[in-house]
Amino acid sequence: RSGIPNIHAVKSSYEKMFLNLSHNNDSEYAVIANLPTTSWYETIILILKSGFQIYNSITEKATVLIHCSDGWDRTSQLSALSQLLLDKYFRTLEGFICLIEKDWLSFGHQFRYRNGFYSQIDPESSKESEFSPIFVQWLDCVYQLMCQNYSRFEFNFNLLSFLANEIYTGKFGTFLFNSEKEREKYKAKTKTISIWSMVMKDKKNYLNTIYDPNNNK
Repeated sequence: RSGIPNIHAVKSSYEKMFLNLSHNNDSEYAVIANLPTTSWYETIILILKSGFQIYNSITEKATVLIHCSDGWDRTSQLSALSQLLLDKYFRTLEGFICLIEKDWLSFGHQFRYRNGFYSQIDPESSKESEFSPIFVQWLDCVYQLMCQNYSRFEFNFNLLSFLANEIYTGKFGTFLFNSEKEREKYKAKTKTISIWSMVMKDKKNYLNTIYDPNNNK
C-alpha cells in the first residue's frame, strides 16, 4: 500500500496550497513556512517513492500490479510515472504525448469530472464533488524529476506549464471528457481541436536545448 491520498484529500490539499500562495504572494518566507500545512509535497513524495518502488521491482524482474479503488487516478499516476523512469522513449516529446494518451486518456482518467466540467451530459450536482487536480499533481511529480535530471528529458518545463493551464480552459477536446466512449459519442475529434496539434505546431517552444538522447540511465 502506497498511502497516497484519495481525490478528496488531494482537492483539499490543492485548495490549501492555492490559499497559501494567494495570501502570501508578497512573502516567500511565509509561503515556505506554510507549505507543511497544505500536505501537497507530502503526497508528491509518496507518489515519487511509489514510482521508484515499481521501477526497482521491475528492474529486479518482478511482476507488478498497480491498483487503486477505481483504477483511473492513483493507478494512472503510478503507471505513467514508473514508465518515465523505465523507458527513455517516454522522456521524449513524442513519447510523453503517447504516455498521456495511453495511461490517462485511453485508460479512462475522468478528466471531465476531475477538471470540473459539468454540462447537460451529466447535470447531477453531486458530480461537482469529484473535482480534483490529479493530473496536475502528476505533472508536478514529472517537474520534480526534471529538476534533478533535466538533460534526460527532450521536452522542457514550458510543456508542463502549458498542459497544467490548458486542461482547465476547455479549448481542446483532448481533456473535455471522461473516457474514449464519451469522446467518440460526442465527436471530440471532429468538433474540437487536439491539444497535441498546438504542441506540435509550436514544437520548438517545448524542446529542451540540453537534452542528451544517449543518457539512458
